[in-house]
Amino acid sequence: MPRRPDARAIRKHRNYTVEEAANALKMHKGSVRRWLKVGLPAVTDKRPTLILGSDLIAFLAAARPKRQPCAIDQAFCLSCRPPRRPAFDEVQLVDFKGGSARIFALCEVCGTTMHKCVSAAQLHELRRCVTVSIGPDHERICQRALALLNDHSD
Repeated sequence: MPRRPDARAIRKHRNYTVEEAANALKMHKGSVRRWLKVGLPAVTDKRPTLILGSDLIAFLAAARPKRQPCAIDQAFCLSCRPPRRPAFDEVQLVDFKGGSARIFALCEVCGTTMHKCVSAAQLHELRRCVTVSIGPDHERICQRALALLNDHSD
């Protein structure tokens, strides 16, 4: 998975060569050259090619993926990508601790398991929208009463 460049490393009132921009963003210079081909504005009439810091910041801001807020009755599906409602309007509540809880649900489109954290205040609102069932609390290994049966060490 490609890493995202951090535009905070670029100074607005400075000019960068391709190599300097790549070093500042901790990217390969081939990536910066590819950005020049797809529309990053630059001063190309003389050598070396110069990229204005303000143009580079604006280009990176436009390329950044937009946030997709989830409604209270939605969770973010990692397969489909957008926020989706749970299948059958059911969610399972697991690990309710300290005023927050994790919920699990199935995506209504692809069937992938979706996760979401909700606060106690949001839980009351969530119960109005979907059916909430209480799931089994996951047992931790350190809390087991009996030893594991697949232990083969001496």
